[in-house]
Parts: sequence; structure tokens; C-alpha cells
Amino acid sequence: MKHIALFFKGMLFGIANLIPGVSGGTMAIVTGVYEKLIDSINNLFKKFKLSILFLIVFGLGAVVAVLAGAKVIEWGLKYFELPISFLFIGLILGSFPAIKKPIKNKMKYYHYIIMLITFSIVIGLLFIPFPDVVDQSLKFYDYLILVVCGFLASIAMIVPGISGMMMFYLFGYYDTIMGAISGLTKISTLGSSILVLIPVGIGVVIGIFSAAKVISYLFKRFPIATYSGVIGFVVGSIFALIYNGGVIEEIISFIGFSSMKEYFISAATYINGHVLYTWANLLISLLFFFTGLFGSLLLIQLSEKKEKEKEETEMLVNEKREQMKQELIEEINNMNKSTGDSND
Repeated sequence: MKHIALFFKGMLFGIANLIPGVSGGTMAIVTGVYEKLIDSINNLFKKFKLSILFLIVFGLGAVVAVLAGAKVIEWGLKYFELPISFLFIGLILGSFPAIKKPIKNKMKYYHYIIMLITFSIVIGLLFIPFPDVVDQSLKFYDYLILVVCGFLASIAMIVPGISGMMMFYLFGYYDTIMGAISGLTKISTLGSSILVLIPVGIGVVIGIFSAAKVISYLFKRFPIATYSGVIGFVVGSIFALIYNGGVIEEIISFIGFSSMKEYFISAATYINGHVLYTWANLLISLLFFFTGLFGSLLLIQLSEKKEKEKEETEMLVNEKREQMKQELIEEINNMNKSTGDSND
């Protein structure tokens, strides 16, 4: 059951990394595996058995989600962009109690400055102009750029609030990567897809291990400051979803400002078609939002319950161990006393 839950958490991580503007790191925090993921990457050789088991199950879920979800995500973002955006906004908002818990009532003024800086980084990325998508016939320098893209994307995947896929967008390779992932399911395009994904994979592996060590160090050395930065990234990701996820456009469209001409062309068509569609889309989006919100809260509640049960079990074991220790000491003292009496 534990591994099945981890597999599905890996799937959420994988799906999040397919969507520009959605952070895989944020999803890892939402599902409660972020610190364990970083620890498993850093201690792969020190705690090999535990780390490799975690990474295999989690990674398998992510890979399955990426392979199965590439075309679905493309289709979903094309036709249901708003509901998907609201789903992830709900998931992120629902994770806030767990994110804030480690630093509750511990923040100083400079922690808020760190939060503002990381928030500004995410917002700043939204306004960087994206270049045109490169041609599918890649040249040698394109493969070198793909290694760099994979490196940056892997760091973005681990850092909460920053989208890994946004890095491919920035360099103009998003469609190339999505096409390569989709092409893995077809024999005719398998070879060319692997050729594109190999340099990306090299960059990802280098980036993940280097970023994980830095993040692990920051959590151990500066826990409050690091959590403050994470909160800034996570809050920024909500605004990124609102900005990139069609939320603003849909609200404007709902009010009617973007479609004033339709009133004059055909009022009946507008009312029967556009308004009904907009209402339905907003209602579905709200349903997705609350599904994500309560789903995230439920995951946190279950995680806290398991953590509490684990602590109680450890406490009972320690109490039992201490009791056995005291009994053993008393028994030894009695034996020593008996030996001393017999000598007398």
C-alpha cells in the first residue's frame, strides 16, 4: 500500500513537470515526499537499498505519467486549460498548512525578504519573451543546448515553484520535447525521439544530483530561510498558473469585454453558445479546484496521521527498551548482591 501511494505521488510529480508553469517540486511538497526525495538522491550510495527503492517506485510513477500523459496533457491544455489550472491551484493552496508548519512563529523580518525575492523570481520568469520553436531537424549545437536545457529543467523540477518545462519554453524547445516524449510510443519515431531525449537525460541527471546537494545543505544549515524561500516560490507558482492557465482570459471573457462584437453580430448565438460554455467551464473549473484543495488537505491529514502513529510506535519501543534496560540493571544488581552475600 505504501509503495502504491508513492507510485501515484510520482505520477503527480511527472504530470506536473509536463505542464509549463506548474512545478514538480511544488507537487512533491504537496504530496509530502519532497524532503525524502532530496534525501534519497543525496544518500543514494550511503543508504543505497532504501534510497534506490524509493527512487525506483517514485521514478516509475513519474515516467509512466510522462509517457502516458504527454498527449493527454497537450489535449487537455488545448481544450480544458482552465479546469487543469484550477486543479493545480487547489492542490497548491491545500498544501499550505504543511508548508508553513515547520516555520510557524519562527520567521524574522529578513525571512520575509527572502520570500519576496523567490516570489519575484517566479513572477519575473512569466514576463520573459519566449522564442519561436526550433525546427524539428536538430543540428549538433541543438543537442548541446538540450543538455543545458535538461540541466536547468532538472534544477527547476526540484526547486518548488519553478516549472521545469518553462526552461524548454525559454529556449524554444517545448514542442520538440513534447513531440519526442509522444514519439516514444510509436515504432516509426522511437529512434529520433530517443536521440532527442538522451542529451536531455544527461543534463537532467547532472542537474538533479548537484541541485539536490545544494538544497539539502540549505535545509540543514538554514532551515527557516530555506522554507521561507520555498513559500515564496510556491505562492509565485499560483500566480504563474493564473497568468499562464487562461484564468484571466476566462474571467474577462465571462464578463464579456473580450467579445463585445458578438453582441452586435448575433446576440442569440452569443447567449446560447458562449455564455453557456463559459458558465460550464467555470463550474467544472471550480469542481476541479475543490477536488485539488480537499485532495491535498486529505493527503496532508493522512501523512500527519501516519507520522503521529510512527512517533507513538517509536515512543512505545523506546519505553519498552528503557523498561527492559532497567529490569536488566536490577537483575544484575541482584545477582551481584547475591554473590556478595554468599562470599560473606
